[in-house]
Amino acid sequence: MTVRASMVSLALILVLLAAACDGGDADRLSANDLENATYLAEGPDAGEATLDGGEFRYPVAEGSSAEAVIRLDLWSAGDLDGDGAEDAAAITSELPGGSGVFSYVHALRNESGELRDLGFAFLGDRVRVESVAIRDGVIVVALFDRPETAPYSEEPSIAVIRRFRLDDGALVEQPAPVSGGNSGDDVTDVTNVTNATDADRLSANDLENATYLAEGPDAGEATLDGGEFRYPVAEGSSAEAVIRLDLWSTGDLDGDGTEDAAAITSERPGGSGVFSYVHALRNESGELRDMGFVFLGDRVRVESVAIREGVIVVALYDRPETAPFSEEPSIAVIRRFRLDGGALVELAAPELQRQPDEGNVSTEGNVSTLQAVIERGELWCGVKDSQPGFGFANPDGSFSGFDVEFCKAIAAAVLGDATKVTYVPASASARFELLSSGQIDVLIRTTTVTAERDAARAVDFAQTTFYTGQGFAVHADSPYNSTADMEGATVCVQSGTTTEQNLDDHFTELGYAYTPLGGTDQETQDQFLARRCDVWTADQSNLASRISQFDDPSQYRVLGQIISKEPLAPGVRDNESEWKDVVNWVVYGLINAEELGVSARNVAAMANNPPNTAIARLLGVPFEGGEIANLGFSMVDPQFVQRALMAVGNYGDIYERTVAPIGIERACTLNALYTEDKSNCPPGGGGILYAPPYR
Repeated sequence: MTVRASMVSLALILVLLAAACDGGDADRLSANDLENATYLAEGPDAGEATLDGGEFRYPVAEGSSAEAVIRLDLWSAGDLDGDGAEDAAAITSELPGGSGVFSYVHALRNESGELRDLGFAFLGDRVRVESVAIRDGVIVVALFDRPETAPYSEEPSIAVIRRFRLDDGALVEQPAPVSGGNSGDDVTDVTNVTNATDADRLSANDLENATYLAEGPDAGEATLDGGEFRYPVAEGSSAEAVIRLDLWSTGDLDGDGTEDAAAITSERPGGSGVFSYVHALRNESGELRDMGFVFLGDRVRVESVAIREGVIVVALYDRPETAPFSEEPSIAVIRRFRLDGGALVELAAPELQRQPDEGNVSTEGNVSTLQAVIERGELWCGVKDSQPGFGFANPDGSFSGFDVEFCKAIAAAVLGDATKVTYVPASASARFELLSSGQIDVLIRTTTVTAERDAARAVDFAQTTFYTGQGFAVHADSPYNSTADMEGATVCVQSGTTTEQNLDDHFTELGYAYTPLGGTDQETQDQFLARRCDVWTADQSNLASRISQFDDPSQYRVLGQIISKEPLAPGVRDNESEWKDVVNWVVYGLINAEELGVSARNVAAMANNPPNTAIARLLGVPFEGGEIANLGFSMVDPQFVQRALMAVGNYGDIYERTVAPIGIERACTLNALYTEDKSNCPPGGGGILYAPPYR
C-alpha cells in the first residue's frame, strides 16, 4: 500500500495525541480520584464540598438534623488545557432539602496529580444528564430538559447539547458549532472518556488499528491503520473511499468487568455524502471485536460518544428531514444504544432518573417477556423496599408486603414456584426506566395509574390491586385538621411523584401559599419526624403503614381528608399483550377466587371436586367428567391460577396477611368486594373490587 504524505501526518498526529491522552496508566484518573475530590458548590457555607466515596452531606440549616446532599453522578477524562495531563469533567447533583435536584458541570484540572475544580456551571433543576465528554478541550454535556413553562412534574424530553471550555482559568459556555457536521477534511481528535479503573485499559492505538464492520468495502469490514482505511470506490478505479475513526469512548458494555469501547466512524464513499456510524466493540481477551454498528446520519455533527452503565450515548446535531444538506445541522439529538443478544439495538429516550443497575436485560432480541421469564426460570419484579405492608426489605434480605404477594402469585402461576422471584427495589424516580429498559419484567410498587404514564412512559397497566388516595399526616399536637387550615404550611412530599403534582394543584386551587420540602420516600419521613415540616403528604395507605411502625404511633394523626384518586396497579412494558394478559388474569383470578369462596386452605379440595363450572374453569380442572376449559393462554397451562392460589391464597387472604396488620381496615372501603353488605357503611362507602368472569 502506498502511504501518502497526508497519511504520514495523520499517523503522527494520532501518535502524539495518544501519548498526550494516555501518559501511562499510572497518570490516568480513576473513579476514586473523582469520588474523593473537592468540588466548588453553592450550598455549603464553605463554598466547596470534599466528597467521600462520591457524596457530601451538610445541614440544610444551622442546628437542623436534616441534611442536604451533593453527589457525583458522571465524569469523563481528557485534556482540558493542552498541557498533556489528564484532566476531568464531572456532573454533580445537589439535593438542598426541597423538591429540587440541581445539576452542575465542573471542570477539574490535574495539577501534579491533584484535581482542582476551576469552575462549575448550573445545568438545570431536575434535568436528566445523559453524558459528559471532553472533545478537543471542550466539555460536551448531553441532557434532556423540559420547556421553560412546563411544570417540574413533566418529564424532561427535549434534547440539549451544551459545550463549555476553560478560558483564562474560568469555565465559559460555548455557542453551538456552526461547521457542517463531520465534513471530514481533518480527523476529529480522539478523546478517551472512561470510568474504568482496570490496569489493562484501552488506548488510542487499540481503537485506531481495530477492525470495524462497514457497509462500503466488499469484505464488509475495515481494518484501520492509524485511524483510517481506504478502498477503491469501484473495481479498477484509482479514486478512493475512506473510513475514519472520529471519536471513541471506553466503558463496560456487557457487564463482564472488562473495558469495552464505543466508536464513531465516518465513511466518505466518493460522493458528497459523509456517513456517520456508531460501533460497539467488545474486548475479548485484549482484542476488540465489533459487535454491531448503526447509521447515525449523512453530514450530521457528532459532538460526543460515551458509555454510561452499559448504554452508548451519542450526542449529535442533525437537520430537519426535509432540509437540504447545505443547511447546517442545528437540531440537538441524543441517541442511546445497547448490546442486546449480541446485537446493537437502539433504546427509546429515557423519561426518568438514571438506571440504578444495568445488568442483564429482561428480553433477548424478539423474545417476549413471558417467554423470557419461562426460559430464565425466574421473575424480576420491581417493588418498594421501604413501606411496611406493601413492599418492605426485611433485615434478613427477604421482601414482604401486599405488592410482594402478587409477585409471588405471578411466579407461581407461570413458573410453578412462588420463590422464583428476584425483587428489584424500584425508586419512584427510576421505576419506569427499570421497566422500559428490561431490568424488571413487571412493576408492582404502589404505582398510580394515570393517563400520562399509560400514554407516554412505555407502560401498560394491569388490573388495579389497591384503591387509595393522597392524604396528610400531622403531629398529634398540630392545629391542622384539613388543608383548609394549612395556608403557609411547610409540607414534606416525595419528589418526582404524582403526589408532588397533586399537592401543588390542590394548594393552587385553594389559593394558598405553602412550602414544599422534597426528597425521597425515606427522607420525607425523616424530615417530618424531625419537625422540619408541618405536614407529611403521601398515599393515605403509605402514611398509615409508616406511622404504624413508629415507636409511639399515638403521637401522630392521619387526617381523614383525601385529595386524589390513586388506583395502584401492576405495570408491564407497552405492546406485551400476552404477558399483560397473564398478569391481569392472575390478579383477576385471585379476586374471583375470593368471590367464589376459594382460598389457599381449600383450593386443593376444590380442584379435586369442583362444586360448579365457574370454580372448575378458574382452577383449570374438568367439571363432572367434562373437558378442561381452554381459554386461549398459549404459554401457560389451564392450572396457572390454581398454582397462584395455592401459593398466596385469594385477594382477601393477601389483604388480611399484609395490609390489615398495619391498621388499614378493609370493610366499607373501595378495596372490599363489590358484593359487600353496605348497610353498615357510611354514605358513599363500600367496596368496588370486581373482576371479569373467568370464562
